[in-house]
Amino acid sequence: MAEQEVSRRSFLTSLAAAGAAVAGAGLVACTPKADKPKEGAAGQTPTIAWDKEADFVVVGSGTAAWGAVKAAHLGLSVIVLEKSPTWWGGTSATCSGCLWLPCNYLMDEFGRPDDRGEAIKFMKIMANGQVADDVIESFVDNSPELALFGRDVINAQWGLMEETKAWGPLPIYIYDDRGGDICRSLNTEVPDWGNGSAGAAGFLWSQLHDKLIELGGEIIMGAEGKKLIQDETGAVIGIEAETEAGTIRVHANKGVLLGTGGFDYNEEYRHAFLKVPIINSCTVSTDTGDGITMGMQVGAQMRGLSNVYGEGIWLSPKDYTGPDMFIHNLDDRDSTFSPRSNPNSIIVNKHGRRFGNESSSYCVWNRAYESFDTGHLDENWEGYFIADKTYTEHYVLPLASRMDHSANASDIGFVPDAYVQADTLEELAEKLGIDKDGLIDSVKRYNEYCKEGKDYDFARGESVWGQFVGCDRTDRTDLVNKAMGPIENPPFYATMILPGSLGTSGGLVINANAQVLDWNNKPIKGLYASGLAALSVFGTGYPGCGAPIGSGSVMSFAAAKHAATL
Repeated sequence: MAEQEVSRRSFLTSLAAAGAAVAGAGLVACTPKADKPKEGAAGQTPTIAWDKEADFVVVGSGTAAWGAVKAAHLGLSVIVLEKSPTWWGGTSATCSGCLWLPCNYLMDEFGRPDDRGEAIKFMKIMANGQVADDVIESFVDNSPELALFGRDVINAQWGLMEETKAWGPLPIYIYDDRGGDICRSLNTEVPDWGNGSAGAAGFLWSQLHDKLIELGGEIIMGAEGKKLIQDETGAVIGIEAETEAGTIRVHANKGVLLGTGGFDYNEEYRHAFLKVPIINSCTVSTDTGDGITMGMQVGAQMRGLSNVYGEGIWLSPKDYTGPDMFIHNLDDRDSTFSPRSNPNSIIVNKHGRRFGNESSSYCVWNRAYESFDTGHLDENWEGYFIADKTYTEHYVLPLASRMDHSANASDIGFVPDAYVQADTLEELAEKLGIDKDGLIDSVKRYNEYCKEGKDYDFARGESVWGQFVGCDRTDRTDLVNKAMGPIENPPFYATMILPGSLGTSGGLVINANAQVLDWNNKPIKGLYASGLAALSVFGTGYPGCGAPIGSGSVMSFAAAKHAATL
């Protein structure tokens, strides 16, 4: 049986290595029902040959790592099974280390105290009826405790995102007047790195790793969860996992926590559940829906499987091959700042029509792809970014430096080969293969709006986010609305912006203790879920930066607390 504990040194070394990859697994196929112990002699307790045993068995090392550390801190014995043989932390360890945590203590310290009732109200708007009230309340009530636990036990160095230099002094609202103050987002500060640095989560997850080892937890890398093991009553009492050395069975005295991520890399599930294709995902390639599959095997209730934490991704029309295209770990993703929504640009569908507010936040924009075009009876998800020469005189074309790695790629005015160019809009439409009349009409309509500074179709530049992030941030004086500028000066440029994923966000339905529910809304004894393996506590929404990591971390924390009471 191969076991490996990842040291901080080896982890940080792998984090810093360019192109560090997570070993992927094959697509999940149909699997048999979960195992139950073999029957013993009459009157005897059924027996099974266990290879390992712990009070709390955690499957996955992403946000579920918080549950593992909390359980160990409460005195439980803990085993973590991580599918990757080399990468600790899953997708959680690859981002900027931001967690969305309402009512956190730093809000009080900065004179911006949160209101529990307002936070719950806002989350109910996000959930859109998909999430039970007690789950929302559990998340809100456990969030401040997790923030303090991170500070006092993990030694996390938190900072409010609102106070970082990158974002400036103003509050940013993703959902504007609905109460989504980004002040609820905590950054991870890394010594000598600064707030919210790329890779900051890797440092935080190395701290979680070290604390778990310090508290006596065991980590088994390269262990892929395959089947949950139940007793004769249906309670989950363990899990079967595949390792390089063979199959192991791990007994869980108090519970199994499924934190295996979503199903971005499961082609079968993507086609079966999602409303529109995911052209790319930023999650680790081990996210093949393993926890969701194991949950289905034991009769777990499922919900929201069409939900995605979304983000637009850029792709050259020259490279696009159709809806079945899926690019693993492509770096050319949308920025959360303004390239998509700078003036002198719009985004249209294949009919040449605008279909959303280009100045909306990344997670809001992505939902525009899901709208059905009732006029043409098809979807909107093929997006084309259109800009003119004026755009290139003031801004760097979206992600030019990632599409073209030449020395000039970050310069204003540089146009990479990934872009389609034309001297007229008619020619541009013809090269793109989109409707010419639709594009000309859309540009004419939009240009008229620019004169007044009022977008009567999609309210571009009217939200707080659109005014502060999704707009011009130079000293231009020719704009009535800082997010709007006409498209009129040739040549014209175009590339594609398509639906991408920060992680699928539907899955196993849980209660306030993160216990997985069956179809009768009863907890499946011994089974917990969190993160992208579970239905998001935000339902169809995304309240602010760090939402996926914050929600998964808090609910795994709640699971550990409940298991410790058993």
